Amino acid sequence: MDAERMKGRIGRLPERVSGVLRDWRLEFNKASRGIPGAGFANILPCPGDEVEGILYAVTEEELERLDRYEGVPCHYRRRQVNVERGDTGELVTAVTYVAAPSKVKDGLKPTRKYLLHLLAAKDCLSQEHGRRLPAVKTLD
Repeated sequence: MDAERMKGRIGRLPERVSGVLRDWRLEFNKASRGIPGAGFANILPCPGDEVEGILYAVTEEELERLDRYEGVPCHYRRRQVNVERGDTGELVTAVTYVAAPSKVKDGLKPTRKYLLHLLAAKDCLSQEHGRRLPAVKTLD
């Protein structure tokens, strides 16, 4: 969700807008590759819940670059979802990353540094979500 991180990964800052993915929830249960006990973001189906995030307009080539950073297909897998745009309320089809089942583990927590990447998008998130993220217990 961090615009600067996105820019570093694909070489430009694409158009971005907030989005809401309904009937899913955010978890930090994707095991880190190198930090024991650390969890990265993952989303799981959950009727009645929602996940806020950022929609970026990227090309297929840029998405393939992002795949390498996300460890597709070993660590994450692409998934198409319907997301409600924060600016218009329109439902759009988007690509997100969902952790590979073999990489999911209970009891993990994000590091503060990792959580800061998500909080970098605070300007595009609702006040409630902007309060919820900093309250997440971190590993350190």
